Amino acid sequence: MIFFNSKTERTIETAELIRRYGTNTAIPQLGICELSYQPTFTPVGFRYLADGTYLPVQSNAADEIANLVSAGYTEATATQMINE
Repeated sequence: MIFFNSKTERTIETAELIRRYGTNTAIPQLGICELSYQPTFTPVGFRYLADGTYLPVQSNAADEIANLVSAGYTEATATQMINE
């Protein structure tokens, strides 16, 4: 499982959590919180939810590239613009 450390603003996996803290569950007192779900993608960020979990945010770069291509840019140019 993946957790979010709100103090370091990075993810921490179960193996590291066990190695460092001796547990495989969230430790909210240390800022280590559960995710609202386990993502199948690499999150570009996390948003705090009222239930105390963090929502993994997925990049919408593919949609933005498609919008730029529709606006007349080449895919290469659109990709470069998004990645700047």
